[in-house]
Amino acid sequence: MPVKILATGDLHIGRRSSKIPENFSSPGGLSCASMWAKLVDRAIAEEVDLVLLSGDIVDQDNCFFEAIAPLERGLKKLDSHGIQTCATAGNHDAAVFPRLARLVETGSFHLLGKKGTWESIDISRDGKPLAQIHGWSFPSRHYKASPLMQYDLEPHPDLPTIGLLHADLDNPASDYAPVSLDELQEKQVAIWVLGHQHKPRHEERAGRPRVLYPGSPQAMDPGESGPHGPWILQLEGRDRVSATQLPLSSVRYDTCRVSADGCGDAEEVFDALVQAAQSFDDTLQTLPEPPRLALLRFIIEGRSALSQQLLSLPEFAEVYSRSLCGRDTDIYAEKLLDTTQPAFDLTQLAAKKDPVGAVAGLLLDLAAETPTPETEELIEKCLARTQTVHQSRSYSVIRPDRQLDRGDAVELLRKQGLLLVAELRKQEASL
Repeated sequence: MPVKILATGDLHIGRRSSKIPENFSSPGGLSCASMWAKLVDRAIAEEVDLVLLSGDIVDQDNCFFEAIAPLERGLKKLDSHGIQTCATAGNHDAAVFPRLARLVETGSFHLLGKKGTWESIDISRDGKPLAQIHGWSFPSRHYKASPLMQYDLEPHPDLPTIGLLHADLDNPASDYAPVSLDELQEKQVAIWVLGHQHKPRHEERAGRPRVLYPGSPQAMDPGESGPHGPWILQLEGRDRVSATQLPLSSVRYDTCRVSADGCGDAEEVFDALVQAAQSFDDTLQTLPEPPRLALLRFIIEGRSALSQQLLSLPEFAEVYSRSLCGRDTDIYAEKLLDTTQPAFDLTQLAAKKDPVGAVAGLLLDLAAETPTPETEELIEKCLARTQTVHQSRSYSVIRPDRQLDRGDAVELLRKQGLLLVAELRKQEASL
């Protein structure tokens, strides 16, 4: 018989979406705990047979008391509608999830693979067998080997078999249960439902099991751009599977490109930014359930006489503090990136035998496929200096996880060089 499943992972109950504007009118409901309640209601509305949770349901051990009440409430609500739940523990909840599982008083919740041992369970509803689930849980916060090395379970001869696992796909040096796509697709299951990577990913290959990262159902930071939400799986027979995302996240992070070409002043650039936001809002309104808040990273590009100066102008002073537009969704700017090129011709300026020409020549060399040894040395010096600052303990709280690289140094030099050219030309004009 057909089986309908709601699959998700990386809920991180205890967290909430970041970068929420201070003056956003209704910040309630933007937490991961609120998303869990929404998932439960949606599972009931969709009349699913089973809910799958692929780990990191709780954010950290210190969120134990914050998570226990909403988790138990949701599981009991699912149980009251005859819906079972299968879960595995991830690296964030390796210690706390087994404790939560012991306290949740419902016979329809199954935590699989405790202590890092593969476990199989057959799921039935109203006496009818539905599916077999193979699951493995993190025994501790770090696990450097592939869990598939000890996978020895046999698929069910008649029912669809589903693998449920929290693991890091195609990252062999990972500390978080590294697995490869080939490893997964060698196993005789209908589909793997994975946790750990927050960006949704769905891999299909003819004659092989599907591999699905549902991703984080509630988008939590700008690195989790695009639509987010749980997935509905439909299984017929042992290996016929369909997978559809339900974009239910109440917050959407995304990127919009804005052209400054033809804009005579900052007001026109700002109007172009608002028009881009309105166009994005039009797209969101086509969704069955638009998010309540969209935080957009605007990349301003093209050629402008105000290149590299836009963000310091008065017209952009309050761009982060108010909604740019919105109907069911409020649209805010999360970040502005000025990548515009100057209206002047760097090649012509580089021919000059003066400071402007020297800086223009450097900018051209920075953009070259193979910079000169002198420019390469400057890039290395810039990178070393910026990394020193980046690694300073003074900035540890606000420091991003990603390490600065050569590309960051080149971009920093490019921006500063363009500003220097603009200032030198301004000084020339005043003489």
